Amino acid sequence: MSAPHTKQGILRHGNPSGDFSSSPRCDAQTRKGTDCQAPGVRLPDGEYTRCRMHGGAAAIANWKHGCRSASALAEGREVAELCRLTRELGKLLLDRRAA
Repeated sequence: MSAPHTKQGILRHGNPSGDFSSSPRCDAQTRKGTDCQAPGVRLPDGEYTRCRMHGGAAAIANWKHGCRSASALAEGREVAELCRLTRELGKLLLDRRAA
């Protein structure tokens, strides 16, 4: 009887080879109350945290672009203010015309 063959080789993106089941796990609790079994996400500082399903991707997002960026939200507030002012001006013009 021979020992079980383990498949090891060179992995991409700087990941170490070896047993993937020994990687750090997500530290979140499931709705069942047990620990999440998914592998944790490695942050730029080297620390492992939650998995992609429990907020791992959001932990390293910085929102510099897109619909939730600070500039996009500020622009939306500005557009909303202009719409409000336009509605008020329209009401004033209608009231003036009716009088």
